[in-house]
Amino acid sequence: MTKDEGAAALGEAVNDPTEQIISAGSAEMAAMSTCTVQATASPGKTLSLSFRRSPVPDNQPDSVRRTLTESGVTAVDVPGIGDAAFWGASELHVFFAGNSYLSVSLRGLDDDAAAFARASEVARRAMERAGR
Repeated sequence: MTKDEGAAALGEAVNDPTEQIISAGSAEMAAMSTCTVQATASPGKTLSLSFRRSPVPDNQPDSVRRTLTESGVTAVDVPGIGDAAFWGASELHVFFAGNSYLSVSLRGLDDDAAAFARASEVARRAMERAGR
């Protein structure tokens, strides 16, 4: 994610993105990375992308949905993004290619509909970059 993309999603200037490779992955272990931007003037506004690619198809939408609903979050299906996607608690969960999972978290916006629209746009761009 670029600084400009972060600013567009949060609606204001942002600090430089912070990227972290949590796991480089291997034939036995999933690769996982994150990228986060924070608004300069409103530190409570953040956009975070988490990406996980597993060597086996273990990124299961039902498992993530169950975790959300068990914690009291309503998960709303989002057609047209990835193989399966849903929105809940200011976070868009996207599953694709059988073993890939993208989470787009947009915090600090007062309007949930705007947060959803912006998170969807970020996810679509990320999917395009992944060739999906």
